[in-house]
Amino acid sequence: MTYLEIFFLALALSIDACVVSFSYGIQEDNHRNRFLLSMFTGIFQGIMPVFGYFLTSFVVNYIEPFADWIV
Repeated sequence: MTYLEIFFLALALSIDACVVSFSYGIQEDNHRNRFLLSMFTGIFQGIMPVFGYFLTSFVVNYIEPFADWIV
């Protein structure tokens, strides 16, 4: 992956997290709940790609021998 592709992926994920956070915030009446839902959604959407990166690098050693059959 090039740096430009990583940048666009990060931009798309941040826009997605922002839209989801806003939609959660609109639904709740309590200001504290709006903030907490938005904050946790943003945090978890930021953490999920990191988990995916590390889990993929761990699992690839087990899947690689069967890559020809899977494809």
